[in-house]
Amino acid sequence: MRALAISCRKPFTDLKPSAIMDAPAKRLLVMDDDTNIVDMVVSLFTPDGYVVDTALDGAAGLQLYEKESYDVVITDIFMPAMDGLEIIRKLKRNYADVKIIAMSGGGLFPENEMYPVAKGLGADVYLKKPFTYTMLRDAIASLT
Repeated sequence: MRALAISCRKPFTDLKPSAIMDAPAKRLLVMDDDTNIVDMVVSLFTPDGYVVDTALDGAAGLQLYEKESYDVVITDIFMPAMDGLEIIRKLKRNYADVKIIAMSGGGLFPENEMYPVAKGLGADVYLKKPFTYTMLRDAIASLT
């Protein structure tokens, strides 16, 4: 099975003049096999000037991270090809300064079991699905 990586970038000509003059756009990498979550993050943060790259599994996300620089990585815990816990472990081992938001709907495990594991591996923030735009925006802002 091939890993799928999707890049969604706002065209330069669509940026607000102030965004062009200000600091470079913040870069987000979103890894989730739920296309609704991926689409939501892209549609909410791209208009605000973020560059949002996405991957539908952990292996594809790790490949993107190894090629690009990101301000924040947002990863689901339960994904095919490589789960979010493995992503957190590998990113923190190889890129100690990476900022990571882990998220999960729980899957087979209660949230109270996944939160300490994700934090223990190095996730900076843990969000339980479903979460609001404000919760995600605040989490990103706290890390950048």
